[in-house]
Amino acid sequence: MILGHCHSTYLRRAAETEQGLGDAKIELGLLYEITNRLDDLDAHIAECEKLGDNPELAFLQAWSLRRRNQYAEAAIVAKRIPDTMNPIRLAQLQAEIEDRLGNCEDAFVHYTRMNEAAVAAHPASEGPNYRETVNVRTSQIKPRLPLSITKSKEAFPEDPIFI
Repeated sequence: MILGHCHSTYLRRAAETEQGLGDAKIELGLLYEITNRLDDLDAHIAECEKLGDNPELAFLQAWSLRRRNQYAEAAIVAKRIPDTMNPIRLAQLQAEIEDRLGNCEDAFVHYTRMNEAAVAAHPASEGPNYRETVNVRTSQIKPRLPLSITKSKEAFPEDPIFI
């Protein structure tokens, strides 16, 4: 929790420098959510509402409603979220809400959109991936043969015979 506290301190400082609802305020709200500080999240949303009408605030409002198991309300608020939000986070939020409401087809569409946005944001690097590298290196390992295949009687005496 110390890590979350340090990050929230820095994000709060950055958010104080913003004139409106900027990235730092959005990230601070998300940090409150992931560290289970839902009361702080709601207080933060209330402060952001004082800044005037901003459609991106619907993102934090929907996130808070989802965390409080108010999925029907979250779905209504989520429809107001503009496309200017991070497409991965937006699709994840919409997918989770639809999934909790039992709308499996809609949830699948949003999850697919989330995955596509993640691949677009973080394309695969060139060259072999970790698993391919391990497979190549493993296939190159050869077992070491003993220096001598013949068995020395001094080194390995015969087993005794019991009657």
